Amino acid sequence: MKKKVLLLQFIFLCIFFLFAEEVKLDELKIINIPNGSTAPQTFEIQPTGAFAVTYRNTPFIQGIEIEIKQNLKTLNSGICTDCIIFNELNQKPIADLLSYNATKIYGISLHNRKSVVLQIPVTEEHLLQESPFSKLLPYQKNNENNALLFRLHKITESNIVPDTTGIKKIGGTEPSKIISISVKPILKNQGGLSVNMKYPDVPNKVSITLNGRYAEIPASPEFLMLPVGDYQLIFNSDVYRSEMRTCKIDPGKITELNVTMRSIIPILNIHIPKEAQVFLDKEKIIDPTQEIRLSTGKHTIKVIIGNYEIMRQIIAEEGKTYNIEMKVEMEIEVTD
Repeated sequence: MKKKVLLLQFIFLCIFFLFAEEVKLDELKIINIPNGSTAPQTFEIQPTGAFAVTYRNTPFIQGIEIEIKQNLKTLNSGICTDCIIFNELNQKPIADLLSYNATKIYGISLHNRKSVVLQIPVTEEHLLQESPFSKLLPYQKNNENNALLFRLHKITESNIVPDTTGIKKIGGTEPSKIISISVKPILKNQGGLSVNMKYPDVPNKVSITLNGRYAEIPASPEFLMLPVGDYQLIFNSDVYRSEMRTCKIDPGKITELNVTMRSIIPILNIHIPKEAQVFLDKEKIIDPTQEIRLSTGKHTIKVIIGNYEIMRQIIAEEGKTYNIEMKVEMEIEVTD
């Protein structure tokens, strides 16, 4: 007989929690969790209030943590409150809309509890674990609205005093917001990395090493998931110069690197006074302010300014940049 009763209770609970029902609310506060945010959002509501938490279903979020606090005045007021949690809302929650169809997934009594911490997984691949300080709820599949609805329900009001004005008072004072709520996302200890490449001409193959290991890193909006930390990237190619970048991966955030590859052809930059003339291999350079591409091998550069002439030779190598700078200075020495 006892087993039969327990079985009936189990069936009742299954029916109670697994079917959508109409949920009517007195008030509704909306909490939106921004991407990559780890900061808690704290607010207060009445014992009959409700709030909805919306989140984006990114690869980084694994759960939502809810802390419900009651102060001593609330605990001693005779009010007994419970909290019912719903998912699979029939539409995205709106503060002005106070009626929804949703599925009950959990209920907890706040009676004689100063604080309750709930961790609610939002992905089946979560790594959350039960602890002495929080209650881990079982994972329940949600719909595309990505919202959780929390409704507080006042069970007893032993010390509510009637008032001729028609306004209920608790302990002789007007109702106040006496339930404190804190909401924060629980992120994986991972972030994302994407690399946007730019090329001087037709794109050619570039190999990327990430902390010394070969890696394929997509361009945005795609990304590679990585553990949080510092990384060094080296870009190698047969037709471009090698490039090196460093970046930091933060939890729940996507880091984008923009890398412009440079041609392997040797480059000559010349910085000389305007009145000077410059010759490269006996050919006068018309506009010395523009970078000059060189062929590999030996080159002669001659600079003439007034009656002063200076000549230098360089051996151009692939992937190198050569800077020539000429300064004309006047020094004044004063002696006794």
